[in-house]
Amino acid sequence: MPPKLVVLYVPSLDRRLIDPDTAPYLSSCLTLCPPIELETHPSVELLPTLVTGVWPHQHRMWQVRLKSDPKPAFPHRVIDLLPDRWATALQCIRHRFDTRYDLPTIEPRRRRRFELHRIKVQRRFGGGDTGSLHQDGVQSLFSLLKGQSLYRTIFSFADIPSDPSDLVTGEPILDFLELYAFDLFCHWNLDQTGAVQIQLHFLDSVIERLCARAERLGLKTLLVVDHGQERVRHTLNLCRILRDSGVPRNDYLFYIEVCNARFWFFTESARKILSERLSCIERATFLTAAEMEKYHIHFAESEGFGDAYLITDPGTIFFPHDFYHPLVNWYMGRNTPEQGSRKSSPVHRGYHGHLPASPVDIGYLSACTPGLKPLAKKGELIDFAPSVLSLLRRPVPAQMQGRVLFQ
Repeated sequence: MPPKLVVLYVPSLDRRLIDPDTAPYLSSCLTLCPPIELETHPSVELLPTLVTGVWPHQHRMWQVRLKSDPKPAFPHRVIDLLPDRWATALQCIRHRFDTRYDLPTIEPRRRRRFELHRIKVQRRFGGGDTGSLHQDGVQSLFSLLKGQSLYRTIFSFADIPSDPSDLVTGEPILDFLELYAFDLFCHWNLDQTGAVQIQLHFLDSVIERLCARAERLGLKTLLVVDHGQERVRHTLNLCRILRDSGVPRNDYLFYIEVCNARFWFFTESARKILSERLSCIERATFLTAAEMEKYHIHFAESEGFGDAYLITDPGTIFFPHDFYHPLVNWYMGRNTPEQGSRKSSPVHRGYHGHLPASPVDIGYLSACTPGLKPLAKKGELIDFAPSVLSLLRRPVPAQMQGRVLFQ
């Protein structure tokens, strides 16, 4: 019988939160099998790098890319006459009924300039569509296993069955279960220490039962965490800084994630003025596209993925950003209990995706099954995919440049 593997992917399971009182099972696992530290890259979407075994400039799933600026059609010119808040409200309503219509919170004239390279929507509705996790001929673990894998996302704790062990069936060769609910909870409740400890204790019991079921079925289990979360203490109004710069709006383009913004410059004057302004912002680091290479991001400016970046320090986020809209905030606040605190304030309580120099943006990989021997103390995100294929006794394709981390 070929070996089978269960992967428990738990974003935001920060090692700093784990202790014997709050998470006894996880604490014992990390003691018995010391975790391998994983170097990340500055982004909120790390899953594509995990499952393809290559960096973003190779798998291309890097949020947005600049398109040519075609002359807007007549309907577009009419829409552009509306106030931005009205236009984005209409887009948000459309997104409610057409989930493939992504980034509805960005005003139309700017949204039209972007070619989308995101997987967030697909993950939010339970996984399953693994085809979108590989692009431009770069394969993922799921495409390599050709139907012998299963990818699911648990978006809310309410979606976990009364007996969590029922989630593990032992049927697929690779059973990849993303417990995204904890990540979502920390985004909106990290300032509530007691509430986080309660949810972590529950998550610990869920993971224990999942691992116990896997062991009974003779399956090996890996725990992978690609980042933690840092409590938000400061906000930066980047939109106001850009408006106050005096640079004409048509001379540049921007895209603002919660803690990572990127820019395209269409004139040398805009490049000079904005580069100087952005370099002086406290609690943030300004980097050119070339300077991002030290963080495994090797896009050339000509590829259209960004000319420059502004990345906040841990504990600081941009607000407002390109995912904020009052209508969306109201809807998401009532959508799941994990996001209930959005009703009182639309500002995140915790976040990640900064430069990988602090504990919040360092991941880890650990075996929850006896007998798996770590081969290193440190690795990178791209090491995960070849490690999984090795445990499944499958060949590692030449595209994957990482190394195997378990014997």
